[in-house]
Amino acid sequence: MRGSQLATISNGSSILSERSVSFVPAEDEFRDSDLFLTKGAARTADAALLQRWRRKGNRIFFDPVDEAIPDELIDDSDTLVAASRSALSAYRERWPHLRVRLVNHHVDPRVTAAMSAAPRRERPRIAYFGELQNTVIPATIASVVDVHPVDTSREAQAWFSHLPPYAVHYAIRRSRALDHHKPFLKGFTAAACHANILIQRGQPEPELWLPQDYPFWVDAPASQSDIGAAVDRVRDAFGSAEWRYGLDVMRQLEDATSERATRRALETLFAI
Repeated sequence: MRGSQLATISNGSSILSERSVSFVPAEDEFRDSDLFLTKGAARTADAALLQRWRRKGNRIFFDPVDEAIPDELIDDSDTLVAASRSALSAYRERWPHLRVRLVNHHVDPRVTAAMSAAPRRERPRIAYFGELQNTVIPATIASVVDVHPVDTSREAQAWFSHLPPYAVHYAIRRSRALDHHKPFLKGFTAAACHANILIQRGQPEPELWLPQDYPFWVDAPASQSDIGAAVDRVRDAFGSAEWRYGLDVMRQLEDATSERATRRALETLFAI
């Protein structure tokens, strides 16, 4: 997503399309270019290669998303790209001498395409979209929360076609030690689907995006009974003023992370 899709979004800009933005494998021959390194490229590039790129007049933009970057790979001339608000603050604190810029994680354009002919929702169907090891779904609610696994290592996936009927996206998260500055992508995806989200408090990024009075928070740590009660609450709220307020909040997320907003952020990034 942060490679080919951002390149495509960039080429939709009248400013950036003139610069011939392309998504290509990392190689040694780049000259006088802006090199936006996805986390995969940053993971495989060693210090020697990075230094050769710099000597050839290239500018390096690191985009680690939710991974860490070793200090020894970074030069004072580089730019760090934060994919989340929490990462932006953390990078600026850790590397105050570097350029740090925010390009919020965008929503997969295939989500928007899938929602283009979404039917009117007559009931609050709930679904979890993601990797199973990242969530907690108690047995007591398994019958009302549909699960659509997402394999981020594969390009062709069927889960996009399952998005339209669901009015609620389930996002109770199982924390893992390897998580670093996780973008609120589940929230942005729910917003693009004009759906509310059920999510627990205590996660840095969601709390930077959703107000404290968002109606479908789950207090953390959440027991199985807490989660079950939250599922009942969001289903009972369907169509109410509380429900509509939640959707108003989600519309603000949709605007802030739209393709148009992402394109503006990329224009600002490469203008430095």
